[in-house]
Amino acid sequence: MFCLLLLGCKKESPLTDISATPTAHVYDNAFTVVSEVTVTPAELASMNQKNTTLAYWYEIMKDKTEGVNSNAEMKKLKAQGYKINMTIGNSLVNNWPGIQADFTRYKVINRAFGGALAEHVMAYLDDLGVEYADNLFLYFGENEFLANYRKDLVDDNIIRAINYWKQKNPKLKVVCVLMQVCPSLWVDSGFRLNIAEAGNKQIEDLLNSKLREFAATHGSNVKIANMNRAMKNPGYPPTPKTECFVTQTINGKTQQVHMNAAGYKIWREVLTPFMIR
Repeated sequence: MFCLLLLGCKKESPLTDISATPTAHVYDNAFTVVSEVTVTPAELASMNQKNTTLAYWYEIMKDKTEGVNSNAEMKKLKAQGYKINMTIGNSLVNNWPGIQADFTRYKVINRAFGGALAEHVMAYLDDLGVEYADNLFLYFGENEFLANYRKDLVDDNIIRAINYWKQKNPKLKVVCVLMQVCPSLWVDSGFRLNIAEAGNKQIEDLLNSKLREFAATHGSNVKIANMNRAMKNPGYPPTPKTECFVTQTINGKTQQVHMNAAGYKIWREVLTPFMIR
């Protein structure tokens, strides 16, 4: 028997006026609610940058109530008979420029939020609008692996979220997008192949292989989009396509994690066959 432990809480009432002073739920390291504090949107935005345990409450509420990705927009699309493809993930998905324009034949709602860990989603299972989705794309992992923080729990949190949403929306179809090995996670000593592939093996063993196993038990309702294979060069070892990533300096360190237009072009090609109309 499957038992879902929901580590978080559902908001007692939705935020209807985004300019109003919100109540932020503050979480401890286990993501159980320990207190509630009232802050202004500016204060909360500042704290989000300093303390990820606030779980991006303001950003999620803004997406929920405003703009082309809002619940109201999804209700309108459903009333018009459209199927909704929803994306939830970290900054790679959140930063996708013109994601709707890249899938002009489909209706795409992007409810990803930058900096997200998979466990942040557990605190907001009822705030991401999945009840309106027909087809859900999920992508997480970079933040956990880059910070070496709870990376062994990414797949578990993704699977728990899927099981919860499918209980409430049994017809929901899910696409697990396998985490890609960006250049910053490619461990290369320069002289031994087994060490050069260390980053890739860890991601495959801790995350991607477990998602494959989960999808295999759910037939056509849970599918796998192999982004890790698509974003690597042919040959051996299959190194990351560095030309698809931008070089950034973050906290004094050079990183190649986020993608450029070439990277998103590959993502579009990989994900299009999984879209529904």
